[in-house]
Amino acid sequence: MTVTSAPASAGDKLEDLSGIVLKPGQNPYAAFIGACNDDHGEIQRLYAVHRIKRNAQQKAKFLAADFAGLVIDQHLLKLERPDVEPGFRDERHCLVLWARPPIHVICLAAKVQDMLKAAAPGGCSDA
Repeated sequence: MTVTSAPASAGDKLEDLSGIVLKPGQNPYAAFIGACNDDHGEIQRLYAVHRIKRNAQQKAKFLAADFAGLVIDQHLLKLERPDVEPGFRDERHCLVLWARPPIHVICLAAKVQDMLKAAAPGGCSDA
């Protein structure tokens, strides 16, 4: 598997897979809430539809024979690794929520990473 860097504008654009059709220039969040009549249960249901379809879409892309590798988001890379570009400051205005998985998921990911390292030591450079 290769890992490539790409400009911030490149890469996989997030698309709405919930079934809502947006009008040009329409705020997707407002459309999503409006389509659900501001009903929290309906918002959760519709977002689950989007998430399930998106996960299936991304799995298919990841497992495809022509998969070219991961594209690293340059803003996140520079924020997570200050040594990449010392003094980097993200000037975008946005809200980002980082969620930590439960410990059993972290342990599973660590085990998979250890297995990958054992199978292909030094197989991928840290980007």
